[in-house]
Amino acid sequence: MVKLLKIELLKIKSYPVFWITFGLTVIIFVVVAIKGATLDFKFGFFSNNADLDSSNYFKFPYVWGTFSWIAGWFSHLWALLIIILLGNEFNFRMLRQQQVYGLSRKDLLVSKTLLIFGLPLIIFIGVVIFSISFGLKYSESATFSMIFEKSFYSLTYYLQSITYMTFAMLIVFLVGSTGLSLIVYLGYLFFEAIFRFILKQADLGGLNFFLPLKSVSSLTPRPSAEIALSENMQQQIQLNDNTLHFPILITILIGLFYFGLFWFLSYLIIKKKDL
Repeated sequence: MVKLLKIELLKIKSYPVFWITFGLTVIIFVVVAIKGATLDFKFGFFSNNADLDSSNYFKFPYVWGTFSWIAGWFSHLWALLIIILLGNEFNFRMLRQQQVYGLSRKDLLVSKTLLIFGLPLIIFIGVVIFSISFGLKYSESATFSMIFEKSFYSLTYYLQSITYMTFAMLIVFLVGSTGLSLIVYLGYLFFEAIFRFILKQADLGGLNFFLPLKSVSSLTPRPSAEIALSENMQQQIQLNDNTLHFPILITILIGLFYFGLFWFLSYLIIKKKDL
């Protein structure tokens, strides 16, 4: 596996498009995360904004969900990066050349999987660092259990990213070229959005959470506005800190299912595809 990872790193080492896209993704995430923590949000649907405190989003344990949600905005960028990298290899017949050098089709799939596992790690680490740093800064007091109570959201972000990227890999293996793969990926996003709207109009909105990209996007839910309530108001209502319609465990299991499905279909395709 180390050999396969080294091969992937050598291929992207001198690929400027990769480094530009990768660098911009990381920089934008850092800027948005830091800037977002300094904003004072206003909520028009509450009559008295004096009872709101937007810094609650950056206190333990909710800070994990906040930064994971922000990181989730960039998950599709990782997928597009995989399409560019892998599509480029198809365009220039690099996969066939690697077979000539002795790599099996299984090796090719494993090397791409290692790349998929590796790319989102830097944002994952960023989520952990920002969550702990801002949580300690904004929380008046924090116990060990409180600090890590919702740290699983950093892992759900990671699962979200690698699932989107595996879906992108599947499309490239199926289609081949970079341009057409981008069209198919973006086209599916548009198609699923329309299909979700149709289901909602037909009072079947609950089925949306079983659709591939909707279920995966639910791994990093938008933090509830109720989190910004002052302590006084929090005592008066039951606090719900996310917008999931399913328990987080079920959402994770659905995400794992789609990750496994996309990977298995990629395996079946690359076994028989003309590289």
